[in-house]
Amino acid sequence: MSHMAIKCSNWIVARKFKCLMINQYFEFCKEGQFEPLSRSTLFKILEVQEASQRKSLEGLDNIAADGAAGFQTVAKIIDDLEKGGGNKQWCNDAKIRLRDSKQYLKTSCPLEAG
Repeated sequence: MSHMAIKCSNWIVARKFKCLMINQYFEFCKEGQFEPLSRSTLFKILEVQEASQRKSLEGLDNIAADGAAGFQTVAKIIDDLEKGGGNKQWCNDAKIRLRDSKQYLKTSCPLEAG
C-alpha cells in the first residue's frame, strides 16, 4: 500500500477549518432552535478574530524577545563586573541565580491572565 502526500496551502486549511466551525455553529443553532447569523457575517467575524489573534501573537514574540535580551544584558553586566575585578564568588552565584531564574520562567512560572 502506498501513501501519497497531498500538498495544500495554509489558506485552504484555514478556510476548511472556518467552514467546519461555521457548520458546527449552524448545527448548534438548529439544536437550540434559534436564528443563526449569516454565513458571510460568520466568515467576517472569523477573519477579524484571526487578524486580532495574529497581532496578539506578534506582541508576545516581542515580549519574549525583550525578556531574552534582558537576561543577556544582565549576564553581560555580570561578566563585565568580573572582568573589572568584581568578587568572583558573587559573580558565579549571580550567574547561577540568573540561569535558574531564566529556567524557572521558561518552565515553571505560573501564567496569570489580567
